[in-house]
Amino acid sequence: AVAPVTTWHPPAPEEVANHLTELDRMSAEERMQLLQGLVESDPPVDGADALTLACLLGELDEGAAEVIAQLSMTTAGRMWPNLVAARQVAPEFAQTTVVALLGLASWLAGRGPQATSCAEQVHDSDPHHPIGGLLTRIHALGIPPRRWDR
Repeated sequence: AVAPVTTWHPPAPEEVANHLTELDRMSAEERMQLLQGLVESDPPVDGADALTLACLLGELDEGAAEVIAQLSMTTAGRMWPNLVAARQVAPEFAQTTVVALLGLASWLAGRGPQATSCAEQVHDSDPHHPIGGLLTRIHALGIPPRRWDR
């Protein structure tokens, strides 16, 4: 049940470098628009788009904040497969943030075992990660997803 949120196939360093170079050529506004399109993509992203999404989430604090702002019980189901795809190919620098966001999306989408797995992974990786801390508190307090949308 938790395999989708634990599977990781590290991308080649040169592939990550190429993606980061392409992203550096974009304006901040273009990057945010790209992020919004990828995180809610239907059909779900894969391959290069999944790596781009992971890179955007890993290097943009405002990108992670934007995803959190857009997350709801309604959007979580659309975002979840895209965040799974990003998690599976995320470069090392993006792993913790991508897994934390995937955990929030899992919780909001009613995927309790996956949310728990993500919370554990984030805690093991970086116990002080801010989004991970939020996820851990939600999990520890047993807060129901409907409270998020209030």
